[in-house]
Amino acid sequence: MSAAYVGRSAGRSSSLPGWDQLVAFDVDTGRKTEYNFGDRWCIEEHIYVRTSGTGPASWIVGTGLDMERRQTALMVFSAADIAGGPIALAYLPRALPFGLPGIFAPASATTSQR
Repeated sequence: MSAAYVGRSAGRSSSLPGWDQLVAFDVDTGRKTEYNFGDRWCIEEHIYVRTSGTGPASWIVGTGLDMERRQTALMVFSAADIAGGPIALAYLPRALPFGLPGIFAPASATTSQR
């Protein structure tokens, strides 16, 4: 069984907010794998997603704020290869408030204003 969590790298400046790492820990083997997003990112909670009702998780899905672009991104990792980085990254039109898994935003907050 594995647990995914976000972490703060040792080299991250104390002037930067939030977390910049996705870390997976296998509680059975003690093996830890991680992906470091770098200083421009502030990462939120990610969750495991199974492709079927049984068996190990196939994907890890979550959000993060790209502070340079000022946009929230949805990211997907292969649960088998977190260190390989996201296999999919989709930018939303703007930054959403932190805590996206626990809030609802009106359509106007996710629709691009031109």
